[in-house]
Amino acid sequence: MTAAAVHPDVIRDLAPLYAAGEASPATAALVEAALAGDPALAREVDGLRRAVRLAATLGPPADLEARALGEVRRAVRRRSWALALAIFFTALPLSFVFEHGQVTYFMLRDATPVAVVALAVGLAGWVWYARLGRRVG
Repeated sequence: MTAAAVHPDVIRDLAPLYAAGEASPATAALVEAALAGDPALAREVDGLRRAVRLAATLGPPADLEARALGEVRRAVRRRSWALALAIFFTALPLSFVFEHGQVTYFMLRDATPVAVVALAVGLAGWVWYARLGRRVG
């Protein structure tokens, strides 16, 4: 089948592949032969080719996926630190040691102001963890 015998609608159907540079050599040759014989169709395909080039330049950056993955990793790392901080400072006033056969609390009974500060920092850690959870999830 020669290009002259191909209906212009067939060429229009093949034009997106041709304009994107994804057509096989035989298809590209067929489209080029048809365009050489039909200037109006050649202008249509040329406009499509310009639109494809423009879309390629306006598309997302090539490193978009890598940057998004990096952001998620940083967010998960921040959330892990917030959880660790919250657990540590919440449990700190409840810590105890055995001395001379007795349980001695690390802070709760013996150092109340320090225990209150530790619990406040723990609460701040839980709030931070919850806020980060809403953004990541």
